[in-house]
Amino acid sequence: MTEPYEVTRFGTDTSQRPILLNQRMIAAWKATLAALDFTPLIVQGAYMARVPGGGAADSAGYHDAGGCIDTRTRDLSIEQEQRLIRAARGLGWAVWKRDQAHGGMDEHMHWVLLDDRDAASGARSQMAAYRAGRDGLDGGGADYHWRPNPIPVFKLQEDDMPTPQDLLNAEVAKDVSLKKAVREMHEDVTALKKAFNEFRDNELTRDKKRAKETEARAAKVLAAIDAIEVPEGMTKQEFRDITREVVQAQLGKLE
Repeated sequence: MTEPYEVTRFGTDTSQRPILLNQRMIAAWKATLAALDFTPLIVQGAYMARVPGGGAADSAGYHDAGGCIDTRTRDLSIEQEQRLIRAARGLGWAVWKRDQAHGGMDEHMHWVLLDDRDAASGARSQMAAYRAGRDGLDGGGADYHWRPNPIPVFKLQEDDMPTPQDLLNAEVAKDVSLKKAVREMHEDVTALKKAFNEFRDNELTRDKKRAKETEARAAKVLAAIDAIEVPEGMTKQEFRDITREVVQAQLGKLE
C-alpha cells in the first residue's frame, strides 16, 4: 500500500513552485475541503528544502520538512476564514491566521498537521504550543482562534489508501460490470421485443377471427331479411316491425 509519508507533488503554488505534500497531509487537506464550499489557494507547501530556492524567509525553516502549508486569505471573507479554521482544527490541523498583528507577516493562513512524523523542529514546537493554548509565535502569546475540545489528531487508515494497482483493478472491475450491465439490458430488450411481437400477433389473429365472425353474422342477417316475403296489403311499418323481430331473433341465435 502507499506509505502515509510518501511525498508527492500536489500541484503548483501561487508562486509557480511545486507543492510537495505527504499522503497523510493530502488526505487531511481533502477532508478539510470536503467540509467547505470553497478551496483556499496554497501559497507554500511542505518539504520546501527540496524545492529550488527553498521556502519563504519568514517561514524560518518550518516548511523545510513535512506537516506545514500556507494558504492565501486576501480573497476570503472573515466568515470564510472562521469556517476554515473550525473545519481544519476540527480535523487535526493547528491553524493560525498570520498578519502584521500576529507575527508581523503578510496576511496568510498557516497550517500545521499535528503529529506529522516528518515535521521540522520548528513545526513540532508549534504543535506543542497549539496543544498548550498558545499562538505558535516566538512571543508565546495566547491562541487567538476557536479551539476544539478535545484536540483531535487526524487518523489515516493505511488500508484505505489505494495503490496504482488497486485503482487499475477498480477500473477493470468497473469496465467488466459495465459490460455485464449492457449485456443484461440487451437481453431484457430482446425479451421485451419478443413479448411485444407475440402480443401483436395474438391481437391480429383475434381481430381476424372477430372480423370473420362478424362477416358471417351479417351474411346470416341479410339472408334472413331476404327470406322475408311481404304479404300484399301489409304496411311499411308492419314490414319493418316484422323485419326487426326476425333480425333480432337471428342475432340472438348467433350469440
